[in-house]
Amino acid sequence: MRSSATPTSGSFTRPEGARWRALADVRWGLLLAALALAGIGLATVHSASAELAIDYLPRQAAWVGIGLAACAAAFAVDHRLLLAFAVPLYLVSVLLLALVLVVGHEAGGAQGWLRVAGVGFQPSELAKLATALLLARMLARVGRGHLTGRDTARALAVVALPMLLTAVEPDLGGAAMFLPVVFGMLFVCGLPWRLVAAAALLALVAGGVAWGLFMKPYQKERVLTFLDAGRDPRGAGYQARQSKIAVGSGELTGKGYMQGSQSQLRFLPARHTDFILAVLAEERGFLGVATVLGLYGVFLATGGAVAMRARDRSGLLLVAGLLSMIGFHVVYNSAMVIGLVPITGIPLPFLSYGGSFMVICFAATGLSLGVDYRRYVTRCGGGGPGGVGGGGRAAPPGARRGPAGGRMTHKMLIESDPYQTRIAVLEDDRLTEIFVERHLHRGVVGNIYKGRVSRVLPGMQAAFVDIGLERDAFLYVSDVIDHLGVFEELEDGAPEEVAPEEPAEIPHSIDELLKAGQEIVVQATKDPLPNKGARVSTQLTLPGRYLVMLPTVRHFGVSRRIEDEAERARLRAALEEMAAANGGNGWIVRTAGEGRGREEFEIDRGYLAGLWRRIRERAERGAAPTLLHQDLDLALRVVRDLAGAHFSVIWVDDEDTYQRVVEFLDQVQPALVGRVKLDRQEVGLFERFGIEGEIEAALKSKVWLKSGGYLVINPTEALVAIDVNTGRYVGRHNLEDTALRTNLEAVEEVVRQIRLRDLGGIIVLDLIDMVEKEHREEVFAALERELRKDRAKYKVLSISEFGLVEITRKRSRTNLERLLTQACPYCAGSGRVKSVATVCLALRREALKLRGTLVGGELLVRVHPEVARALQKEERAIVEELERALGVAVLVQGDAKLHHESFDVLEV
Repeated sequence: MRSSATPTSGSFTRPEGARWRALADVRWGLLLAALALAGIGLATVHSASAELAIDYLPRQAAWVGIGLAACAAAFAVDHRLLLAFAVPLYLVSVLLLALVLVVGHEAGGAQGWLRVAGVGFQPSELAKLATALLLARMLARVGRGHLTGRDTARALAVVALPMLLTAVEPDLGGAAMFLPVVFGMLFVCGLPWRLVAAAALLALVAGGVAWGLFMKPYQKERVLTFLDAGRDPRGAGYQARQSKIAVGSGELTGKGYMQGSQSQLRFLPARHTDFILAVLAEERGFLGVATVLGLYGVFLATGGAVAMRARDRSGLLLVAGLLSMIGFHVVYNSAMVIGLVPITGIPLPFLSYGGSFMVICFAATGLSLGVDYRRYVTRCGGGGPGGVGGGGRAAPPGARRGPAGGRMTHKMLIESDPYQTRIAVLEDDRLTEIFVERHLHRGVVGNIYKGRVSRVLPGMQAAFVDIGLERDAFLYVSDVIDHLGVFEELEDGAPEEVAPEEPAEIPHSIDELLKAGQEIVVQATKDPLPNKGARVSTQLTLPGRYLVMLPTVRHFGVSRRIEDEAERARLRAALEEMAAANGGNGWIVRTAGEGRGREEFEIDRGYLAGLWRRIRERAERGAAPTLLHQDLDLALRVVRDLAGAHFSVIWVDDEDTYQRVVEFLDQVQPALVGRVKLDRQEVGLFERFGIEGEIEAALKSKVWLKSGGYLVINPTEALVAIDVNTGRYVGRHNLEDTALRTNLEAVEEVVRQIRLRDLGGIIVLDLIDMVEKEHREEVFAALERELRKDRAKYKVLSISEFGLVEITRKRSRTNLERLLTQACPYCAGSGRVKSVATVCLALRREALKLRGTLVGGELLVRVHPEVARALQKEERAIVEELERALGVAVLVQGDAKLHHESFDVLEV
């Protein structure tokens, strides 16, 4: 039985601060299994060749050594760096395959080798690795379930060229190995079976056409030999006899080391080690073969675990493709040896006589281990190439400094489920901002509507506009007139520079501008509140990554957060030059535009100009009230407005959201794509990072300080009162020193709480009284320093004689308390409790923790009657999801004795 009033949260420390911890977390079982298999291969090659004139053991050992060097090199190089060079690597491999057809060395009837300094290697093996890298880069942008026929066709086209060049060597086995690479990756992307069937049909048709029109007689003979080993043109028929020897000839424990008949028949090892499993079966029997297959199972299972916990999608796809190739080698070779499938040149990984394939298998192992290691080590993060702990890098533009002057680290956590999206922003691992959006109740800020004026109120200098929402929107006269002053704060509350021209004269009455029944285009600037509609403006703004477009006014400005005067002049000149070439609208450079050039501005301008053109076309066609443009959803909106070079990592726990964020950043700020990480752990992001507890604390009125003092935060209808108290802190010297230290600690936490709770309007801060003027100035300077971290517009007055600080802060969205709570039914509205929707979602999170632990057939959920009613009606989808996820029937029982926020989950 489990009972909980609220979700529990624990502490979580990410191990990215130290490389050795990341190394300790790597699944080294992958390498150990490969080494064990290579060791068995060395012994088997020696056993099969010791009676021959040439002992192949030294050569095999040399290939294993080269393979281990390739493994170490692949591990040391960040796979994302290789992905950046995937196209040239692919082209080089294709050129080598073409070259081998001209000057290649023939062995075993196939012209598949190039010789360099007397050493032969097969370019087809390098081509498999290069193709896997290119496919991983291409398909990284395809979310699971979003794979299209076009994506599949592009992937198959990439594979077709090296596959065809390998086939005409002729090396049919090597050519076939490109298929598991591409299909392994496509299945990760959600390849539907209908596309598999279509591809198979297409391959049959293409094969028939090639057989009749293009294939030469010797190539047809190779195909027929592939289907019937008895047609071997050399007449040896060794492959068919090896198949017969492999089946049961070694019994349980085998004939013993160097006792196999195959070495006496001289089948091995130079040309025929594709059948090395037959030697194992004869000499080591069933137990030996079972051991080898078990090691392959460990290798593939460990590799699968590496792929599943890969943080970036390209790493997941790369590991999946390489493992699919190695796994197919194992399955096909084993089936070939016992005669279940046609015979062709498909060796057994790590065991067959060495060469290019041995090196590529070890390189694939190194790449997989590197992907696992870099789950926590971010190349784009704050450290050197190997990890985040390195030093010596200058802070990027926009990065804030910590209290000791060091660089302040920023992280973003995006947690999304079918019902809501929650985003947390951390500064130095402390939660400073939280964003919540319920998918059924998205905010309207930023949306553009074609509305109809329903009423004009000259006495209030305002009008009501019907935009299709439950309540009419509110439009002030200052939001109607062509007054440039309204553009002073366009970037998330950050003041913008205004043009030097004088604003147009303001009409005395709104009825000179608007009439009832008039249709106008407006943009929502504030979300609706419980007792009032949304606030709208006719002054439209379209924000991009670096620019804000002003479609209705010709005005040029630069964010005041960009303080360097030379940079401001450069940006203004770039804007004016761009506007002169394109004409029309006004523009403002956002803070993210600092250091950017004309090229990047042109990309933003083209995107926003196209967006405005589509909005105008909809406005001309549609009748009021109608929605013309909906702003981005919360995840993309916050990433657009906040993400910058100062963010070390952006964690996303939902694959679809991750994919959309990556695609969005790839368009607007490609340098940040590498910092977006997909979280695949079962424990939620917010719970692991302790965000759930921080949210709970943010809903309480009392906030404790580290020293023992505390804050009391009381929002009222008129203002927000924040009181600072010494609490348990008694100081060391005197009362004045105690007051100073408490106030200095308090102002930092006060600003954090203002940002976290999104408190707005008038805020009155009641500090502990200080006698010394210098102390009051020191505390006020600390308060101003902290307030500069806030993106919202604010004004602050100096500390009054009574120790009060008055702050006004603009807020455009519902604050955290109103978003997550409702009026408390137990105290007639004087307090607040969690809303029904919040309790339902908390119950969902707790119940999902029971996944895989239930043995009964039903799960009983006891909740307050109001919550029970919601789970049976509006929130019924949660119950249905739990039944699917847990595999049991979920019974909902209302219990009036339970507190509104409490619930019990019992297995029955």
